[in-house]
Amino acid sequence: MIATPKISNENNIKEVRGWIIDCLNGVEMFVDKIIIDFFKPENIEDFKKIILNASIMNFGAKIKILSNIDYISNKIIEKIRKLSAIRNGFAHAHSKNILKIIHDPKKEPATKVESYKGIEVMNSSGKVEIKNFLDYYNEFKEMFEETKVMLTELFQAKGLTIL
Repeated sequence: MIATPKISNENNIKEVRGWIIDCLNGVEMFVDKIIIDFFKPENIEDFKKIILNASIMNFGAKIKILSNIDYISNKIIEKIRKLSAIRNGFAHAHSKNILKIIHDPKKEPATKVESYKGIEVMNSSGKVEIKNFLDYYNEFKEMFEETKVMLTELFQAKGLTIL
């Protein structure tokens, strides 16, 4: 995996998107290994190359399989689902500059203007909303680290290795 980038300016937004996609690819390797361990196919390489091939079985379908493996907690599954949703937002949505005007007569100054990089994503209800690019990125980073720890602990408990 590439090093965790810091959002420094407009020039590294592509680097951030690439890092997020790379991270989810790493999670998908863990998911593939769990599926292989559960089904114990006779020919592992063909199973990976054909059945688990991303052009045949998308990541959402793999998560559905995980939901039916009794030793995978709902907490892990939900984190993986959320990571996948955030990854899709970064991979497919356009970012844009957002100006937000906040008016609160109780504060001084009463009107404040915020400027940030936003990303339009669709929530689970199908409604498009604008997320703060930096906040969404930080949410992904935190959840990715938590998921990595949980998957590593699961692998150790089951005696699995990723290679």
